[in-house]
Amino acid sequence: MYGVLMAFQDYSIFDGFWASPWVGFKHFNMFFHSPEFWPIIRNTIIISLLKFCIGFPAPILLALLLNEVRHMAFKRVVQTVSYLPHFLSLVIVAGFAISILSADNGSVNILLQKLHLIKEPIGFLGKAEYFWSILVTTNVWKEIGFGSIVYLAAIAGINPSLYEAAAMDG
Repeated sequence: MYGVLMAFQDYSIFDGFWASPWVGFKHFNMFFHSPEFWPIIRNTIIISLLKFCIGFPAPILLALLLNEVRHMAFKRVVQTVSYLPHFLSLVIVAGFAISILSADNGSVNILLQKLHLIKEPIGFLGKAEYFWSILVTTNVWKEIGFGSIVYLAAIAGINPSLYEAAAMDG
């Protein structure tokens, strides 16, 4: 809760929480009246909507696909590989993204050049138009495994006689 208190103070690390001067809504007024306010709000809303619209159905689709797989070894490998990124910190995920998308030796640029789709490497991380897609993709990649496990558990709880009744009904 000290962080909430700091939003209303001119916090000084030397004065601490109790001795830092109280400024009320000064920092909030500065934020609301800054020229970056509306672009920040727009980006936040759009990124949140993208994460919801793509990140919500992705684990459901993966769970449905995994539910249809009959080869148990393959199913376990896919579940494990998709679930592992959930345990990685965002710093490690960002490091992977930087490595994969690097203009110098990133695997995406190497693949695109080998397929003769591009002649020169693209600096994905240096162009603003790629930011939303990179952010949403890494977020989906990180969380798709955990979500699919939850949905697989829900699918496993469905009574098999319901499937038989649905098949007979057509």
